[in-house]
Amino acid sequence: MNAVLRTAPLTLSVMLLTTSCAAISKLVPRGMDTHSLAGVWVDSTRATPTDTVAWKLDPSGSDWTLEIRVLRDSAMRVTTQRSETRYGYWYLQGALADTAGRALCIKVRPRDGATCYAFEFDTLRPPSGDGPPRRRMVVLGYQGQQHKRTRVLIERLP
Repeated sequence: MNAVLRTAPLTLSVMLLTTSCAAISKLVPRGMDTHSLAGVWVDSTRATPTDTVAWKLDPSGSDWTLEIRVLRDSAMRVTTQRSETRYGYWYLQGALADTAGRALCIKVRPRDGATCYAFEFDTLRPPSGDGPPRRRMVVLGYQGQQHKRTRVLIERLP
């Protein structure tokens, strides 16, 4: 009886870990790339100096919405608010070098299929030559809350 009580927590831990891994594998298919596009991507058409909403694609496959707001009080002191909201999971379908067959896929629920978007991908170099190059991803036909549009995303560097 004593041995059963000692192994119960271990059994429960293994069961929870197995269940968690199974749920993640339903969201991100085995063998899909979650590293090539990992990073924080700012929508260049919607960002302002005081309000930025970014798409955070983790190397683990997690998809987050990152919101950064710069606020000034009456004394003109600046504070920054940052919030992250988990949306679902993402993966790259195909190879990044395959311009015709690649797609950025987003999946919210295990029972639903992923929504995949074709995209263009390149690198922007600063005109003055100062500063590092940044990756740019242009997501075609992205379905927003009200309508489809092209999203121009620029990699945010630390």
